[in-house]
Amino acid sequence: MVNSFTIYKEYYELITLLSEKEQQELLLAITRYMFEDIEPTLNNKQTKIFNNLKRPLDKSKEQSKRKRNKNQTETKKEPKENHSSNQAETHQDVPVTVNVNVNVKDSYSYLEEQFCRTLSPVEYKLISKWRSWFTDDIINYAIDKTIRNGARALSYTEAIINSWHDKGFKTLHECKLENKEDKPEWFNKRIEEEKATDEEVKKMEDLLNEYK
Repeated sequence: MVNSFTIYKEYYELITLLSEKEQQELLLAITRYMFEDIEPTLNNKQTKIFNNLKRPLDKSKEQSKRKRNKNQTETKKEPKENHSSNQAETHQDVPVTVNVNVNVKDSYSYLEEQFCRTLSPVEYKLISKWRSWFTDDIINYAIDKTIRNGARALSYTEAIINSWHDKGFKTLHECKLENKEDKPEWFNKRIEEEKATDEEVKKMEDLLNEYK
């Protein structure tokens, strides 16, 4: 449970897609979920919108819980000796950026870690669409590619994803082979002429595997 939470404009834009009665029901369900931990019972349209909001709402609940536990812990501490303050500093949470294996990380969490921010409901919905096209490892590779090119905008990642979808790519291997500049000149020329030998193809695949 929380003492307060924020309603962002993105929440409002999603909620106002409903009828006035459905809006009232959904808003009441959200407040009960946040303040009383009551799971909502909603119709299909309301449920779809609630599911888009649930992740950021849960983050608010988790942050509020950590803050409350921290305050309770600090209240219980008795400042008898100087070393107690040092001890408190030792156990404070320190933000740490961790690079994780893209094969075991869902794209929502991976993007939040790499972009160092929380996703908005609209962004969450956009990534949900990508996941209907591609697996997480492909989306996370697009996120990596975005960062390597010096960008931290979701629009840049979206352009990459849309390009792969338009080209009909299905596997991570196809996405990694997309750019000709990633391959030696002799390989590009041979592929274009459709005369690459099995030995040359195997040589190229071995070379690319070294950089996975």
